[in-house]
Amino acid sequence: MRIELLDVNTNPAIIPVAFIEGKPQALEDGSEEPEEQTGYMGATGRTFPLHRAHRAAAGEGVQRAHAPCKTGSPRGTGAVKRRALDLREIVKLINLGANKLKVLNLLHRRDWLKILRLLPQDLLVNALRLFSKEKLLRMIMHLPRKFLLKIMLSLFKIRELVKRMPTSQLMRILRSPSMDNRKLAKGIVKMDPQFLQLLMSRIFGTNQDFTKLKPLEIFKLLMNVDRCRITESLKTMPFKALQPLVTDYIKKEPHLLFFLSEGFVYKQMSQIPKPYLIQACAILPPEFLLRMLEQLPNPMLMMAAAQIDDKSLEDYMVSQHGDILQMLGGAA
Repeated sequence: MRIELLDVNTNPAIIPVAFIEGKPQALEDGSEEPEEQTGYMGATGRTFPLHRAHRAAAGEGVQRAHAPCKTGSPRGTGAVKRRALDLREIVKLINLGANKLKVLNLLHRRDWLKILRLLPQDLLVNALRLFSKEKLLRMIMHLPRKFLLKIMLSLFKIRELVKRMPTSQLMRILRSPSMDNRKLAKGIVKMDPQFLQLLMSRIFGTNQDFTKLKPLEIFKLLMNVDRCRITESLKTMPFKALQPLVTDYIKKEPHLLFFLSEGFVYKQMSQIPKPYLIQACAILPPEFLLRMLEQLPNPMLMMAAAQIDDKSLEDYMVSQHGDILQMLGGAA
């Protein structure tokens, strides 16, 4: 069951923990409230109200659940099965699915984190909506480089990303350690003839007509020139000459994007709408999504856990919190 999460820009109302909706139930003597109340305290510090009669019923339920079986074994298989069956009946009685948030509010942070691990990946991605865009961006920027690269390439076409680069960023790629003379020369020989002539003239300081040379001849000339001399000459070239050159390099070796400055990458990512950032995170393995969601504050973490389907929540409560179910059964 997929639920609609709260917008992080709003202040979600405190979730009430009173299990019975509406006004307090009238007792047999006609009074609306019991003289004495106690309750079960959840992670938020709020107490689940139980009047005296309900406490007695809850106590009896617990005693019955732990009563020895007929064979004389206090924890025999039959007793365990009957207890599990009793808890399943309580789940139906209290309508766990309809009161999911109220039940979750009785649990603790460690429970919500365990419940997140029961969610499918698409719901983990959906829960990222609970972060502000700024927080989401900071977490994305701290991902391992290979995942950050995948997210970038899912958000930008390489050609469009290169168009956004100033010359300083283009040169970070052209000067990167992986760009040796061979790689530079292979790209340069494919340049537009007018830009090829301009670049070769600046590298060699001559007015020779390099456009008449064959690509292999130009390649051999560039292989015998100091790499710094080539890159310094490239720095003086028009942006229109560098853009297709760098685009071609990145298409062949996307890892060259690692050499862009963090500030430039952050600026480009910040221009992407939050829903697209969330969608791009779908490429992340579940363990990374869980690490991100662990940074949610308690109210938001509980809302993320509330995406769990009714059956999975029922199984979790029966296996981990039978005591809470017994208490709720006595109060219902």
